[in-house]
Amino acid sequence: LGLFYDIGANYGIVSLAIAVAKPDCSILSIEPSSLCITGLCRTICSLNRSRWEVVKCALGTKDGEAVLITSEDGQDAYGGLGNTRRISGQVKHENVALKKLDSLWIERGREKVDLIKIDVEGMEIDVLKGGEHLLASCRPYVLLEISRCNLLPLEKSHVEIIQFATDHGYRLLNAKTMEEAKSPDHLKHQMIISEDFLMIPC
Repeated sequence: LGLFYDIGANYGIVSLAIAVAKPDCSILSIEPSSLCITGLCRTICSLNRSRWEVVKCALGTKDGEAVLITSEDGQDAYGGLGNTRRISGQVKHENVALKKLDSLWIERGREKVDLIKIDVEGMEIDVLKGGEHLLASCRPYVLLEISRCNLLPLEKSHVEIIQFATDHGYRLLNAKTMEEAKSPDHLKHQMIISEDFLMIPC
């Protein structure tokens, strides 16, 4: 594993796991929340880990600015660009930079990306749509969350994700059972078992 993009890194739990398991892997943690970024940077400093970078921005279908919705105390894991109505406590809004995944990738010199994790509370399809050139060029494996609880309030659908995967030459597998979702209905059933899915290039 050469380069891992952690999109929606939060406090860096997944990045940390990769850092420990794959010490030679380069990591790019992408996170819009100022509070999470602070905690993430502390983690990196405590490990004294090289080849681990952090980018503070949200990812979507265009470049510009966006409003991040999160909890006032920063203890909630459900913050994002859309209101999924899952945030507990007082809600806080933060203006953040917004980029397409392709724009960030091009800025970084079109580096070879081997694995991407996307956990952005229902906005996963927007990240995918903004990263079509990266996906076509690098053909990385993509680990992503597909949660009905996040999609419905945002008026998004699991159908969009499986259609995107098919159109771009990817198979969509349940990360827990490793069973392939071959239709929207099959994916809907698989989402009951686990919300974690793996896109594998055909």
